[in-house]
Amino acid sequence: MIDLERQIRDYYETIRIPVTLDEVVGDERRVRPAGDLEPLRHPRRRSDAWRRPLVAAAAGAAAVLTVGAVLLLLPSRGGEPAPSPDAAAPEVAAVPLVDELLAGWTRLGRIEASLGAWDQMSDVATGDGILVGVGMAGYERTEAPAAWTSQDGRSWSIVFIDTGRNVGIEEVTVGGPGLVAVGHENVGCGEAGAEYVPAVSTSEDATTWTHVPCGALVSATGWSSKLWDVTAGGPGLVAVGHESAPAEGPTRGVVWTSPDGETWTRVPPDTVFDDAMAFGVVAASPGLVAFGNDDEGPAVWVSTDSFEWEKAPAPPTDSLADAIRFGPDLIGVGDGVWRSPDGLTWTKLAGIPGGYMTTVVELDGVLVAAGFIEKDRGPVITTTTVPGQDVRTDTYYDAAIWVSEDGTDWTRVPDDGTFTGIAGFPAADGRRGDYGSHIQALAVTPDGTGLAAVGDAVWVWNPPE
Repeated sequence: MIDLERQIRDYYETIRIPVTLDEVVGDERRVRPAGDLEPLRHPRRRSDAWRRPLVAAAAGAAAVLTVGAVLLLLPSRGGEPAPSPDAAAPEVAAVPLVDELLAGWTRLGRIEASLGAWDQMSDVATGDGILVGVGMAGYERTEAPAAWTSQDGRSWSIVFIDTGRNVGIEEVTVGGPGLVAVGHENVGCGEAGAEYVPAVSTSEDATTWTHVPCGALVSATGWSSKLWDVTAGGPGLVAVGHESAPAEGPTRGVVWTSPDGETWTRVPPDTVFDDAMAFGVVAASPGLVAFGNDDEGPAVWVSTDSFEWEKAPAPPTDSLADAIRFGPDLIGVGDGVWRSPDGLTWTKLAGIPGGYMTTVVELDGVLVAAGFIEKDRGPVITTTTVPGQDVRTDTYYDAAIWVSEDGTDWTRVPDDGTFTGIAGFPAADGRRGDYGSHIQALAVTPDGTGLAAVGDAVWVWNPPE
């Protein structure tokens, strides 16, 4: 039996095709024409595909035992009868999902991910049979909003979103006609004196996008405003952000609602959002939870209907970047991990020394968070024509992923180079240095079995076969 299993393993090692990820820095991305979306698959539960090799091995072993039945019936060396060929094989214990998630992550090459050298995905959402990422193509150079689509997380296509305006996209959610993305646009419209105003784009299939008219979400003369997040909830959709008065005046949090992603109504200003900025919002029964910062530090607001909001009297002392309903409670992540039964009172579960969690999802009862960790690489030698900038000392960041079964005990996925920032990457001004890497968002793959993480690259995980 041992020899048979070894032969099977050797056979699979012989026929396995090595995969080489081509880290090409260029613009050889898979550009999908508008309206050219492939047929979508419907979500399904996590499969038992990882057990199939074991079943195949057991079937092969049974064949050998049948052919050698006479030998097996002979007495053993110690005089004891050999075990019956009909005896049940010992059951192989399943590997817990939380342990499986600690290995098997892959960082896609830029061609597979359809990411140019300066592209960044800021969010990703799972629709009906499709993953949709949004962000900016040509990050820090000639920026243009873009969407990326994938059916499995391993092969992506890019669609450039032509707004005809200077638009930045931050977040995307499933809702409205199919998808709704929010951000901001620099003013070439809207109220006089505003530097930027909210921007909203919608799509049925992630390939063709419609844009809410420029300036349609301006609420106060001269006030600049950005939307940072959007979720399905309230009358249909709820978006949050902030607005700032002219001439460095006060800043306040802002909430907009929509039944369809196309018509938006601003929630009347409320004092609970004074001197505040709302960066995130999640639907959490029985209503919504928004989080951000105000002049006192981290802040959280809750609402049952999206129109009236209450500020949490005991918010986390760490800034939150994302939250998720996990069992009966909310789990919030950011500088630390926090738990709340109602969004009003919070208890700290764990710290993230040297790290920051930007996003969290649940996969079959296991929490998976992602973000980045600080990494002091010491002096970074660069070449430049600017005197005095030949040597820099900076703290850089590597992408990071953590897993937990309860929200309290977290284990970071070991980094074998998969999450390390790119060294010697060319900067816009001709310098070369060591540039960090980070994860902005996580999503479960459309089939419900894997994960996709996005940021300055794409990382994927699928269950072992």
